[in-house]
Amino acid sequence: MSIILMIMFLFEFARRHPELSDLFCIGVAKGYEDLLKKCCAEEHPADCYKAAPQLFEARIKEIQALAKQNCDAFANLEPHVFHAELLGIIVPTMPQMSDEILLRSTGKMSKVPGNCCALPENQRLSCLEDKTEIILGEICEIESQTFINDQVHHCCIDSYSDRRPCFSKLGLDPSYKAPEIDVTHYKGRADICHGTEEEQKHKRLGLLIRVLKDKPDTPQEKRHQIIGQFNEMRVKCCEAEDRQACFDSERPDFHLQVKKLLLH
Repeated sequence: MSIILMIMFLFEFARRHPELSDLFCIGVAKGYEDLLKKCCAEEHPADCYKAAPQLFEARIKEIQALAKQNCDAFANLEPHVFHAELLGIIVPTMPQMSDEILLRSTGKMSKVPGNCCALPENQRLSCLEDKTEIILGEICEIESQTFINDQVHHCCIDSYSDRRPCFSKLGLDPSYKAPEIDVTHYKGRADICHGTEEEQKHKRLGLLIRVLKDKPDTPQEKRHQIIGQFNEMRVKCCEAEDRQACFDSERPDFHLQVKKLLLH
């Protein structure tokens, strides 16, 4: 495959689409190269080439739809809820990752739309793609030192330009064996009433991570119910005169409700 041909294609595509990130344009060029290899091996290459514009258009529409979805969600949800929704997407794909790293990585992801979505349309896509790639690069750096799972490893060692699309397509990790559900992990203790709002938020999100690691396919509705019930207990007991006594009293019923939701 001629390097000059690929350089000319990349230059022309990037010139026509200044709103797209450099990495995205490189990914399209790789797709074009793969298409050329496929078509040149066929009996009628010209007929095969006709699919190129549709392929490029589909890829652009995909990234535009993803950007709109993220920006709309960010605009319509409270920041902590948006962060929780990201955890609901990310944790099932890599449940082996530590709670601390999951909170940190998704916390960074939750701030990306705030930095990018208010930008002019010709800058928004590039901003979202570039900042997301930095975070995925950090995850892959962790993966290179501590194996997470096969599907994350595949995304990290595959084509650099296809990393974000690869991660976007991940679903439940098929190799993950969830532990037997132990509701005693869902603790309610007086120390959750202390700390800054950010620290308390992380404690609540930690509960969500526990739910997702115990049962990665927990429907969104049930996740919301568990978090809602936990918050009711938290508010009630943090206002009580004897906080720990309140948590000790409320915890058994909360554990019962969690078990019902996760096992049915």
